[in-house]
Amino acid sequence: MNNQQATLTRKEKINLLNKQISSISEEKKREMASKFGIVNIEGKYYSLHNQLLISMQLENPTVCAGFKQWQESKRKIRKGEHGALILFPVGSKDKNGNVEEPTNFLTAVVFDISQTEDME
Repeated sequence: MNNQQATLTRKEKINLLNKQISSISEEKKREMASKFGIVNIEGKYYSLHNQLLISMQLENPTVCAGFKQWQESKRKIRKGEHGALILFPVGSKDKNGNVEEPTNFLTAVVFDISQTEDME
C-alpha cells in the first residue's frame, strides 16, 4: 500500500482499489487469481474480486479472516498490523445461508495468518 492509500477513508480506498482492478484485463485477472489461491479460515476460496483486493493490499496472503474469526481460532492480530479491505454482499439469503440477490455491498477488514500469532 502506498502513502496515498494510507490516508484515505475506507470508502475512498475501496473505490481506488476497485478502479485499479477494473483497469486489469479479464485474462490478467484470471491469471493472477490462479496464482493466489487465497482462502478464508474455513478453507473456502475468496471471490476473484476479493482475492485481487487482498493481494493488492497484503504481501503473499494465503489464509485470511476477520479479527473475530482469528480470535475464535485462538489467534490474535499482532500489534501494528493493518488488514485488507474486502467487499461482502448484503441481501436476502437462501436456505444455505448464501446471499441470493445482493442489494448492496459492505466492506470488511481481513488479516492474513502471517499477521497473527497464537494467543498466550
